[in-house]
Amino acid sequence: MFNPAQFARDAYGELQKVTWIPRQQMIASTLVVIVLVAIVSAFISAVDFLVAQFFGIFIRI
Repeated sequence: MFNPAQFARDAYGELQKVTWIPRQQMIASTLVVIVLVAIVSAFISAVDFLVAQFFGIFIRI
């Protein structure tokens, strides 16, 4: 049967075995992800705007 206390002990034991990346590397990786998300979001927004403008002109004709 499922024992929450045993699960917590096992999970904690597994976390002790993990090799964690250095703080600076984590911060740098996080910044790279944030910048890439911003770039992709800006690109998608620009394409959406251009497509909306194109169809807006196309519909008015």
